[in-house]
Amino acid sequence: MAEAWSYKNLNLGGVQIASSGGIMPVGEHIMRIDKAEIKETAKGGHQLVVYLQNDQGKVRDYINLHVARQDERARTAERIGMERLKSIYFFGGHPDPDNAATQGVAGLEKMEVGVRVIPSKYTDKNGVERDGTAIRNSGAYFDPADVDPGRTSIGPISPPNEAKAAASDLDDSIPF
Repeated sequence: MAEAWSYKNLNLGGVQIASSGGIMPVGEHIMRIDKAEIKETAKGGHQLVVYLQNDQGKVRDYINLHVARQDERARTAERIGMERLKSIYFFGGHPDPDNAATQGVAGLEKMEVGVRVIPSKYTDKNGVERDGTAIRNSGAYFDPADVDPGRTSIGPISPPNEAKAAASDLDDSIPF
């Protein structure tokens, strides 16, 4: 006869703690790169997929490194991708961002960078448009050392629109 189920008999030894899995809030965050991988695109190019997360959620960045087409737009996409990749290495504290790729994509993993997250829309697998967030296109990454050293957790640096709301509440008229 099987033993009756009991909460006291649960063994969590082989269980991994799940990450938040939520949509990353809009704002500036310090995030850790958990994984990076090169994927082939549908048109034969190559992109770097960077998986970032902190205690607030997750976000991915898709960086074009090689576009199969040979035209000006493709070269521009590659240039932007290279700039984006170098900014990750630079702001992640790599000692030689110019030659960091020689270590392979594993060299990105565990780096912490500042990341600017913006609102975004996406279409889910059922074709429904949803609200989400994404990494900002330009100026996406920054030095996490620019954050107040008194912060103890990895998370949003500035809540969205709070600073704007606070500034708009100020009354510049002096009452005397």
